[in-house]
Amino acid sequence: MAVNASGVTPMSRINSAGVFIEPVAAVLLIILLAVNIVNPPTVLFDTQGLGESHSTGHLGAFLVAALASAYVMYGFDTASSLGEETVDPRRTAPTAILRAIIASFVIGGLIPLFAILAAPDLAGPGIATAGLQFIVLAVPGSTIGKIFLVTVVIAITVCAPAVHTTAIRMMLAMARDNALPGGSVLAKVHPRYKTGAIVSARCPNMRSSGR
Repeated sequence: MAVNASGVTPMSRINSAGVFIEPVAAVLLIILLAVNIVNPPTVLFDTQGLGESHSTGHLGAFLVAALASAYVMYGFDTASSLGEETVDPRRTAPTAILRAIIASFVIGGLIPLFAILAAPDLAGPGIATAGLQFIVLAVPGSTIGKIFLVTVVIAITVCAPAVHTTAIRMMLAMARDNALPGGSVLAKVHPRYKTGAIVSARCPNMRSSGR
């Protein structure tokens, strides 16, 4: 809240830092896992009997796993929500959405793929309790693994205010269309910080100029 209330520039810088760190760390992790593959490709089709004791069987396990993919690819919505604040949004917003979806598909698919192939013991208790975190710590070693986990913390920390920004912009857009209670108040924008009344209590009576 404090970051967003301080203006669009601090949030932009934080987001830019996260956008740089996250893909770089993800690509490095993919390479690290790829060069440490110890399992044959056949393990990708070995269910180890998991799901057989449940009423939904392996389909249920697949549907639960699909939630992770949906969460990873959700980020494209941010590009559309912040379209007003970009230069030439009709051209840049769709391109940004496509890049986000493609990057999520490729990176989000290769990490678990190579993690399974590089896992030292797929039947071990560590996999069941810690999952990918266990593999990241086990394959490259504790020190390097913790560095990668720190980048995960950074990515999540950056995503939190970004999602908050998206919610603010969505509410601001709805308020301008009088689709929210008190829309005339919520649609006001601070002249200096360019933030909406949702995060700034001292707002003059002015409408958003699209910035």
